Amino acid sequence: MIDEILSMTCGGQARVALRQEGRLVDLVIAGDGAPDTVGTVVLGRVNAVVPGMEAAFVDIGAERAGFLSLMPRSGERDDPPRSGERDDPPGSGERDDPPGSGERDDPPGSGERDDPPGSGESDDPPWRGEGEGGD
Repeated sequence: MIDEILSMTCGGQARVALRQEGRLVDLVIAGDGAPDTVGTVVLGRVNAVVPGMEAAFVDIGAERAGFLSLMPRSGERDDPPRSGERDDPPGSGERDDPPGSGERDDPPGSGERDDPPGSGESDDPPWRGEGEGGD
C-alpha cells in the first residue's frame, strides 16, 4: 500500500514519486504537456537514413518524424570495437598502454626502476639485445 506521495514541479516538468514503507515504488516524470515518446515502441516507416549521423528519420504518424539513432541512449555501443578501433575515448582516464606492455609505468628519473651505473644491472641500452655488446 502506498503510504507517501511526493510531487515537485520545476521548469514545465512534473515529478511524482510513490513510496511504500520508505522505499521508492514508482517514479513518474512528465514534461510540459507533450507526451513522452522516448523509449516507446511504435510502428513507423523509414523516411531517410543519414549515414553521417548513424541515424534515420522515421514517419510514426506524428506531426514530426521520429529520430532513430543506431547508438543506445546510454551512448555506449552494443557491439565490441572493431580491430584497431579504440574502446575508450582519448582523455577518458583509461590507460593507453596496459601495464607490462613494454611501456614504462613510472616516469624516468622517479627512482622506481632506475638502476644506478655499476649496480650489477647491465649498463647497455635497452634496445641492445643479448650478444650485441658494443665491446
